[in-house]
Amino acid sequence: MNVAKGRSLAALLLITYLLLPVNAAASVRHIWAVNDGEKVDRDDLNNPNKSSNSAWDGHTIKIFGARNEIISFQLIVEAAEEGIKQLAVALPELRQQSDRARITYAPPALDPTNYAGRPIQVFSINYMHVETPSHADWVFKPGSPAAPKNPMGWKPVQLVPENAKVGRGGFPLQVAPSQNQGVWIEVYTNKNLPAGIYRGQINVNADDQKQTIPIELELFDFTLPDRNSMDAMVYYESFQPVMYQGRNLDAQYNRFAHRQRIELVHEYNLETAAAAKGRFNGHDFTKALGYEGPGEGVGNRIIPRTFYGPGTDFDERKRVATRRRVDDLHHPEFS
Repeated sequence: MNVAKGRSLAALLLITYLLLPVNAAASVRHIWAVNDGEKVDRDDLNNPNKSSNSAWDGHTIKIFGARNEIISFQLIVEAAEEGIKQLAVALPELRQQSDRARITYAPPALDPTNYAGRPIQVFSINYMHVETPSHADWVFKPGSPAAPKNPMGWKPVQLVPENAKVGRGGFPLQVAPSQNQGVWIEVYTNKNLPAGIYRGQINVNADDQKQTIPIELELFDFTLPDRNSMDAMVYYESFQPVMYQGRNLDAQYNRFAHRQRIELVHEYNLETAAAAKGRFNGHDFTKALGYEGPGEGVGNRIIPRTFYGPGTDFDERKRVATRRRVDDLHHPEFS
């Protein structure tokens, strides 16, 4: 083999290596990443995004966004035949090339919605086994092109803060043999950061076998507004956390929703709206109350009077009929 052919073969082998998912030793078979718009099943070991996608070139995680934005991606760790007994993932910082600015991780408090001073958030992805396809025909017709192609199996459904209880989604995680474990990472780019390229390393520790995955953030030179151009709402009932988590968590859930640029809503009257005025004048979404992110100091705008039907408050006929009955009671005939 001549020198030219030898160099060509070496270059080909290097390119092939870089295009493959990152391999790890011992209990980890592969590590790769994907954007925040994909759902990777727990047992999907042949996902088409594994070799490359918009957030992954086979070697480096590449994300981008503007200032005042939550930028998210998923790290997928695939366990080998023996599984993983203890898995932890961390992103210590993202540093600008010129070292002018950094986005630095701080560990979560007991309340994971205390976002002040915590621009990097890390969550484990929890999976639920779906045994029967949904028949939500008001969203899609089952069997139609709009219906999910693979509705059953182990689906990613919840994000669990890294400091939750061990065994309940908190680090370190256990991963069954030949299964995926997703880790969701969010980065908040505050309004004062200079534009440019930020780089860092994601640390993966699986059964004391350590590996780093390079990450690159391209921050564009513009800032997203705090006020949303479109109002999005999700129905919320205060008694649900009381029932299932043992206490009222309105402030926490509203902070979480606000950071994702949506509003939690339910029916209000004058008294309940006045009691929640901090939610609407923006006071609830300030650093003093643990909030940092998009819409800081900006209040919610949607205050429904009723929900899931108008109720009877706006039934003019009923009010007229009621008034007539009251008038009849005062008629001389009844005196």
